[in-house]
Amino acid sequence: GRIVNAPPRGSTRSMAKADSRPDGLSHPSRTSSFDSISSDTAPIIMRARSVRLSRTHFDVAIAVFAIFCMAGVVFGVSSLYPILYQQGLFHSSCSAVESFGQHHCSEDAQRRTKCCPSQFVMFSLISSSAFFAIDVSAAFWGEVADAWGPRLCTACAASLSCIGFVGLAAGAYLKPYFFFPSGQLLGQQPPAGGGGGASSAESLDSMSDAITFGAVMLLAAAGPGVFNGALVGAHQLLDAAADGASLKSALSSLTAAAFEGSALVFVLLEACATRLYATHRAADEVHGLVVPSLAWAVLCAAVGTVLFRQLEPAKRRRDSSTLPLNSLASTSLSSASLESQDQDPPAPASAAMPPAHPPPRLLLVLLQPHNIGVMAFQSLYQLQSNFYLQTVQDSYESLLGVESAAAFVATFHVAFPVSGFIATFPVTAILERTDSRPHVYWGAIAASILLLHLLWLVPSASAQLAVSLLFGPVRCFCWAAYFHFLASDVFYPQGYLARTLGYNNLVIGVIGAVGPYLLSQRVAAASSSALEGETDAYLSLRLHLLVGTALLPLLPLHLFLRGRRKDQEARVRL
Repeated sequence: GRIVNAPPRGSTRSMAKADSRPDGLSHPSRTSSFDSISSDTAPIIMRARSVRLSRTHFDVAIAVFAIFCMAGVVFGVSSLYPILYQQGLFHSSCSAVESFGQHHCSEDAQRRTKCCPSQFVMFSLISSSAFFAIDVSAAFWGEVADAWGPRLCTACAASLSCIGFVGLAAGAYLKPYFFFPSGQLLGQQPPAGGGGGASSAESLDSMSDAITFGAVMLLAAAGPGVFNGALVGAHQLLDAAADGASLKSALSSLTAAAFEGSALVFVLLEACATRLYATHRAADEVHGLVVPSLAWAVLCAAVGTVLFRQLEPAKRRRDSSTLPLNSLASTSLSSASLESQDQDPPAPASAAMPPAHPPPRLLLVLLQPHNIGVMAFQSLYQLQSNFYLQTVQDSYESLLGVESAAAFVATFHVAFPVSGFIATFPVTAILERTDSRPHVYWGAIAASILLLHLLWLVPSASAQLAVSLLFGPVRCFCWAAYFHFLASDVFYPQGYLARTLGYNNLVIGVIGAVGPYLLSQRVAAASSSALEGETDAYLSLRLHLLVGTALLPLLPLHLFLRGRRKDQEARVRL
């Protein structure tokens, strides 16, 4: 009779049954020849599968490492604050009264904290501008990735990122009063033999500030390009691989962890720069960030080149991985033709294929209620988390003092990326188990953010230490769920991932980057006021941000009601 639930084409059982005819006759000669061919080629098939599996994992690893090296480095810009303060970045923004009358910055050439409120506002401007650039540029890179492919997107963005690290080194090298021996007043012209007078030093000072600011902005703008190219390219490679579907949840978690873990890059650069200064303290030619930034630029160039080569042959690699199966000669092809003869004639194309529908407009995709809810959720969370990232050092200093805060800040800068990476394992498991129930993982994220915010309000060292340790896992969970949700075929049509991600981040960037800068100005104004100190200002702002955090559960509630409505409609149709 007919073969029901036939095994996959090309297996031994399917080849043996390919000669089973409707009249009950069998052809043992053909069957035995196919069995011998299958047994001979079984090791080749297994080797091809193992090669494909190893290549798939290698592709994912390279994409994740490229994201770590270049995509979200500006999230750790606050870890550069001590070395940038020591470098004298934007020291000229301090007036004589602010710098000399209050903080006496000129008496400490190695100061690693703010000299005046105006300099703190300028540093907050750097962070806010970087966070805004990394979100706004995602729309451009999304168009590039979807229109011209992830390979070109990765090449352009990685090149810009390398230029940004070189610019960071150039800004440190041109600083005229960087790492002078103790006793040299900050802001004075270089020692004799250093070249130039006061006007030359001021010119180099302004040029150094502009180059450093531009380098950070370039790193921020290039980051989403590397992320979009690596993410979309990795998804394409997983779609081409036979076992790629099982790795998609892990890809979402790993890319989110690598994106947030990029903050560790600036931590490493700052540690290397500080170590170089401690080792060569007597040398006037040590320029802090120059050597670490140039070394990281070389690493980024190498990683970008490897990723560029890996993204090139997605389709061709799929064909080459199945080459041993195609080299079984005509006998293997004849088995497939015999199997096809036992099947019913194929239905006409018009009957088998539904009429093609034009792809939906991007605006309609973006205006879906669940997408608006996701944008609002991410915007509210990024507002508070970016404000925490920008002010982590200053808020700890106002609460605990400069000396005690140094240990907390150092702990946070390491715990943020490391704990986020460790969280990828439980986050991956949660996303895999709740893939069909997005309201569950979004509800868990909302509860985690609310708990973290309540700890943030407690003015004690233990509560702030808990915030430092939990910030990375919560942020990783939030971004992983965001990427996983946008990649879902249930909520979004195929081919819209990069553009949806880009334009969503445009909205998220406006709220999550501009808002913290305005809040920082509020803190700076409070620090100059005799009626309200910085600690009270921070507490007041956190209470106001709690209102936005309380609105986050509306997204999982909407998704739950949407899912129940879809289930009811399905029952009615049945």
